[in-house]
Amino acid sequence: MGWLTFTFTLQKNLEKFYADKLRIVRMKQQQENERFLSHFEGRFILFNGRRLTNKEQQKIENREEVVKCNEPILLQMRTTGSLFTTRCVQVQCVPQSLNSEFCSILIVPFSGGGTGMIYGWIGRCADPREARVMGEIMDDQLPIQFSKYSKQVLMEGEEPENFFWVGLGVDKSREGIPEYPQDAEFMRNTRLFRCSNEQGYFTVSEKCSDFCQADLLDDDVMLVDNGDILFLWVGSSVPQPEVKFGLKSAAVYLQHLKSKNIKRKLKAVRKGNEGFEFTQCFHGWRSWD
Repeated sequence: MGWLTFTFTLQKNLEKFYADKLRIVRMKQQQENERFLSHFEGRFILFNGRRLTNKEQQKIENREEVVKCNEPILLQMRTTGSLFTTRCVQVQCVPQSLNSEFCSILIVPFSGGGTGMIYGWIGRCADPREARVMGEIMDDQLPIQFSKYSKQVLMEGEEPENFFWVGLGVDKSREGIPEYPQDAEFMRNTRLFRCSNEQGYFTVSEKCSDFCQADLLDDDVMLVDNGDILFLWVGSSVPQPEVKFGLKSAAVYLQHLKSKNIKRKLKAVRKGNEGFEFTQCFHGWRSWD
């Protein structure tokens, strides 16, 4: 509805007012271009959630009420291309979402609502620039409902005994320190290829480094090379001939790497059955709707 309102009302008014000085560019979440992201200077945040009703929004704007957070929230910061493509995206609130090369923000509400803790977690191998930007986000970029929360920045290995691991669903006294990825080598190796016959003939094309889950098209076969495994991802609406050609493309790709003494394992996955080795390549992976 918001897009339709813009297209048939606001866009026309803007184009009339600015004449030839305005260009309208439509972008989808996590497919924003660098020019758009550059305005945020790395402080671009994406939360999960629902759209507020007009009444709820009005109460918040009038400071009559704040939206209470009842569950812990984990935000992962990482760059998926150039420095401009730094995004802080809400991810699954589990220890496995931590990574020693990333910075993360963990928001833990206290019982009763209204107050809580905000932890800025700096991975052992994290980029110092991202650590600085994370601190700026914690100071003045988070939503108003977290304004009364206490803040603490900590280095990997300095996590407090109480709320940090509890917020991630871990009872450290019983389970100890949970395992999570210690490096992001996949970030330096992952490549995404689209296999498609939408133009009447079969083609394989590479997507740029700043790719996301939305680039996995339901009616295509995708090749994802994470530096160790070549995944053949099959959408739920892919015709069988395209699967056959996709498998042949994977074989050609592997043969090319073999000629350079580079080894890869081949693994086929269907939409909805992706494992962690696959999903970690995509920032902010969510279950398919």
